[in-house]
Amino acid sequence: MAELTNEEISLLYLVPLMQTAWVCGAVSPRERQLIYEAAREELIDARNQFNNVIDEWLVYQPSQKFFDDCLSLINESLEGKPLKERKILKARILRRCDEVAASAGSKSLMDVNHHVSPQETHLLNRLREILV
Repeated sequence: MAELTNEEISLLYLVPLMQTAWVCGAVSPRERQLIYEAAREELIDARNQFNNVIDEWLVYQPSQKFFDDCLSLINESLEGKPLKERKILKARILRRCDEVAASAGSKSLMDVNHHVSPQETHLLNRLREILV
């Protein structure tokens, strides 16, 4: 794996959220909001060069190959971390994906499963299997 900066890794960890948002063919305003909130938590603010990348990914759906390649890179980056840190990072990525999936059809974040589509459920299960 090419050496990635911390910022690039932070951006990479947002890709599964993008994939979750796009799985049904369009990104809802609430999904978009959650992705930007996650980016801000990763210190990618509106002035950051990677914010433009996020903007583009929210307008133009990346290819399945792109998503698959990024998942491989995420796994490579996680493999180099201690087990405890790897578990924390994986859990954060998956929690955020769950929130994105649940947000599209729901007005409330308390309703975390009732509006998750079959496509989203399939993807979430796949992400749980793929991420180390």
